[in-house]
Amino acid sequence: MDSTKTMANGYNSTSFSHFDYKCHAVSYAFSILYPKSYVVTAICPRGFNGLYEFHSYNISEDFSFVIDLSNGIVMLYEEYERLMQPVVLNQMQGVEVSYRMDEVRSSNWNLYSATKHVPLKTLAFYSYDALSDAKREETYGSLLKKLSKLK
Repeated sequence: MDSTKTMANGYNSTSFSHFDYKCHAVSYAFSILYPKSYVVTAICPRGFNGLYEFHSYNISEDFSFVIDLSNGIVMLYEEYERLMQPVVLNQMQGVEVSYRMDEVRSSNWNLYSATKHVPLKTLAFYSYDALSDAKREETYGSLLKKLSKLK
């Protein structure tokens, strides 16, 4: 692993002990073990203070179950969608992850070096950045307005 950067407030985006990293690491590992399952990175509203969570989880190959190992949840896909209300930033079968990471690496995307240790974050941010402004507004407009109120 390349050297990591720890922010002044102690945040280290590649640390396994950091809460923010666990769901991405576990979902990524699951996608390698079960390459036909789907791996999803989304923004989910939290039940307190109108906050949001950047979160990764897995979906079974037939979209019947969500496997959210970092939260200890396995439930029907429709129920998870209703409960968590995820706004999906990136979704793909696990078998596609390494191919897509190669695509990002070769694209000279300016955030690659800062996110490469966490592939699911990399792919989510890269997918978002690849959208036109009109497509971002169409897909994520209401979420962006809600998030801008949190500043």
